[in-house]
Amino acid sequence: MNDAAPGMAVGAELLSVIDAVPHAVVLADPDGAIVHANRLAGTLLGYSPCELRGLTLADLMPESHGAGGSADDALLRAGFGSGTPASELALRRRDGAAVWVLVSVAPWHLGGRPLQVVTLMDNTGRHGAEARAAAEYQAAVEADEFKKTVIREAPFGILVYDVVTGQCELANPAACRMSGLREEQLLGQRFREIASWRQSGMLACAEHAIASGAMARCESVVSTAAGRTLTVNCEFLTVRRRGAMSLVLMAEDLTARRGLEAQLRVAQKMEAVAQLAGGVAHDFNNLLTVIGTYSSLLIEDTPQGDPRRLDLEEVFAAAKRAAALTRQLLAFGRRQLLDVRVMDVNEVVRSVEKMLRRVLSAEILLDVRLDEHLGAIHGDSSQLEQVVMNLVVNARDAMPDGGTIRIETGNVWVVPDATELARPSERAGTPVEMVRIAVTDTGSGMPPEVLARVFEPFFTTKPPGQGTGLGLSTIHGIVRQSGGFIRAASEVGVGTAMEVLLPRVASGEHAAVSAGNAGADTHGSGRILVVEDDAQVRRIVGDALRGRGYAVVEAADGVEALGIAEADPVPPELVVTDVIMPRMNGTVLASRLRERWPELRVLFTTAYAPEEVRGGPATELPGLLLRKPFLPSELGAAVAEAIRGRAG
Repeated sequence: MNDAAPGMAVGAELLSVIDAVPHAVVLADPDGAIVHANRLAGTLLGYSPCELRGLTLADLMPESHGAGGSADDALLRAGFGSGTPASELALRRRDGAAVWVLVSVAPWHLGGRPLQVVTLMDNTGRHGAEARAAAEYQAAVEADEFKKTVIREAPFGILVYDVVTGQCELANPAACRMSGLREEQLLGQRFREIASWRQSGMLACAEHAIASGAMARCESVVSTAAGRTLTVNCEFLTVRRRGAMSLVLMAEDLTARRGLEAQLRVAQKMEAVAQLAGGVAHDFNNLLTVIGTYSSLLIEDTPQGDPRRLDLEEVFAAAKRAAALTRQLLAFGRRQLLDVRVMDVNEVVRSVEKMLRRVLSAEILLDVRLDEHLGAIHGDSSQLEQVVMNLVVNARDAMPDGGTIRIETGNVWVVPDATELARPSERAGTPVEMVRIAVTDTGSGMPPEVLARVFEPFFTTKPPGQGTGLGLSTIHGIVRQSGGFIRAASEVGVGTAMEVLLPRVASGEHAAVSAGNAGADTHGSGRILVVEDDAQVRRIVGDALRGRGYAVVEAADGVEALGIAEADPVPPELVVTDVIMPRMNGTVLASRLRERWPELRVLFTTAYAPEEVRGGPATELPGLLLRKPFLPSELGAAVAEAIRGRAG
C-alpha cells in the first residue's frame, strides 16, 4: 500500500516495511508533521492512518507536554535519539484517554529529506500496575505513620514486648509519664523481671493473655519510679508482628477516677446517715416537746422547797440538753431551721474573737486576718459562729503544747467537683464566686485515713467521754445547708487547714422570722384550730392553749382540718399546724384554707427546715414559724404574736 503525502515521493519499499512492522510506527518531518502512519499506530491512538496524516506529534500529546516547544523537542527532551533506549511518554488518544507508550525515535533520510521514524510500544498496562504499586506503597507508608501518630498521641500508656525475650520494643509518651521513666529506660526492661508486675498481679494477667491468645484485663495498684502509687487498668493482648509474637499492654491511669468514686461513696454514706439522723431527731423533738412541756407545767404547779421540784427541774434540764443534741443532729442532717439573712462574715468572726481568746491557753497565738473587701453571704449568724468556734476549738485540742491558729477570710473563685455541689441544679467544673473562711493550725495533723473520716458522725479520735464525734459533722451539715462546702487538708507533724466556702451574694435581704417575746403576756381568747399528726404533741398544745384562755379545736392532719373548716362558717382566730404531716402538709393546708378566708393567720410548728416541704427559705412560709421542741411559754408568745397579725 502506498500512502505517501502529496508532494513527497516516499519509496514504496520503505512504506511496505513500516506497514509490516508489528509495532505502531509513524513517519514525521522535521516540523513534527506526520506524513505516514501504519495501521497499528492508528489502532493505538484511535485514528485511521489517513486521519493521522496532517496531525503533528504535538497534537497527540497532553497539553502539559506541549507547552515548552515543538513536539519533536519534547520527544528529544524525553531522551529520544539515535542509540538512546526507549522512554515512556503519555499520548492522547482521539477519545481523550491517555495511553502510555515506550517511544523510540530514529532519524532517516529519504531522497535527501530528513525524516523521523517514531516507534510506539503500548506500555499502559505495565504503567498502571506500577502506578498502583506506588499508590499502595504510599498508602502503606501513610497508614504506618497514622498508627505511629495514634500510639504516640494516645492518652493511655502503650507498651509492646517480645513474648520470647520479654524485651520492651515500644513505649509511647503516656507510658513514660505514668511510669516516671524515660523511653530508653523502658526499652531496656524485660516484663518478666519487673518486680511491680509480680507484686500487683500484672505478670499473671500477661501470662494468661499469652497462653490463651485472648485479651486479659486486670486492675492493679503499682508504684512508679517517682514514688507515686497509681491504680491502673491493664489490658493485655498478643499480636503477630514481623513474624514474631508480641505482647501489647494498654494501661489507663484510674487513680483520679477511683479517688473521686471513693469521695462519692463517702458523700453518699454521709447523706444516708444524715437523713437517718434528721428523721430520728425530728421524731425525738416531738417527744422532747411532750417531756419539756409537762415537766414545765409540773414545775409551775410545785411550790418552792418541795423536794419533788428539784427532781422535776433535773428532768427539765435533761430535756433541754437532749434538745441541744437533736439540734446538732438536725444540723448534720441539714434539716435544722436557719435564721437566714444577708450578713458580713467578718462581723461574725469579730463577734466571737474575744470569746475565742478566752478559751485558748497562753501558749496558743490567735492570728486573725480579715479581708476588708469581703463579700456578703446568706446564712444564719449564730450557726456560722458555731462553725468558727468548733473549728478553733478542734485546732486548740490538736496543739496541747501550744502553737498558732490563724483565721483568714477572703473572696475566691472556686471550681467545685461533683461531691461538693450543694444543689442538683449546679454543674461540676463551673467556677463559682465564694467567700472563704480558713482556720489553720500548727498542731499534730492527721494521717490520710483519719482525714478521710473527719466529717463522719460519731467519729472521734478523742478519748472516751471527751467528744461526741458530732462537732465536725455538725459543721459539715450547717455549711452544706447554707449552700457551701468544706475542704480539709492535713499533714502529720505540720498541722491542719479547714476551708469553709460559702456562696457570695451581690445584694438582697432575707428577714428572719422570730417567734416573739416569751416573757410577754401570753393569755388571750378566741378559737384556735390545732393541726398535728402526733397525738401527744397535739394534746399538750391544746392543753397549753386552753390554759391560756383559748378555745381549741384539734385535727390529726390537713384533710381532717379541712373537713372541720368546711363545717364551720366562721374562721378560727388562728391555725396552729405542723409543717410535715401525712396526707396533706401544713403549707398546702394553709393555702386551701386561705382560698376561703384570705386573711386567716397561721402559725407553723416543725423541727424540719421548710426546704423539706417547699424547696425555699424559711421566710417563704405563709405564716409565723415556731421551732420544735418548744415550751408552753414559747407557744403562748408565738400564738399571741400571730394573732396580733405580724404573721398574716
